[in-house]
Amino acid sequence: MNLSSIKPLIGSRNSMSYLEPIGTLGKMKAMLFKSQRISIKEQYYKYGVRVFDFRLFFNDSGRCYFKHGTVWHESFSLFNHLSFLDRQGDCMVRVILEETDNDSQKPNIEYIEERFKTICRIIETIYVQIKFFGGKRLYDGITLYNFKNNGPIIEEAKSNSMIVNMIPLWKAKKVNKRFIDKETSADCVMMDFVDITE
Repeated sequence: MNLSSIKPLIGSRNSMSYLEPIGTLGKMKAMLFKSQRISIKEQYYKYGVRVFDFRLFFNDSGRCYFKHGTVWHESFSLFNHLSFLDRQGDCMVRVILEETDNDSQKPNIEYIEERFKTICRIIETIYVQIKFFGGKRLYDGITLYNFKNNGPIIEEAKSNSMIVNMIPLWKAKKVNKRFIDKETSADCVMMDFVDITE
């Protein structure tokens, strides 16, 4: 069998960014910068996503949120979503601390990073059917938590144009179809707006 002819898994970049953003400014930013618009279940059942991307951050009191850049989303559903993916038995979840360079200057950043490590340890212990990977902070790629799995080799679906890449919806319309059909040595193609395939 020619391995290069096997299609890679589909991954949804910033999988939880379809959730309602917090605050008026967050809602305005999300109109331009969100990466998904359909639920985790739809991503899984309708579009065949098997690799998910959970970006977490914590407020000053240690409460966990989903975060995409400067847009925050409630994470009450974190364990519900992980339970769903765990029941499927064939999913991988990349977990990243959505810490920007500006966040790294916060006086309590060590506490936030410790909370992230704790959450990683908890979810890896509870949801044993999910292959977790990542455990890194966003801005410099430093590993904060070593998951048992290395994760797949990922190719990000992107354009050659920096301007196109800045707006996820525009990028998805330009590149998704090409990356789904593309032969690649990667195990997974990570895409914005997985529902855009034409």
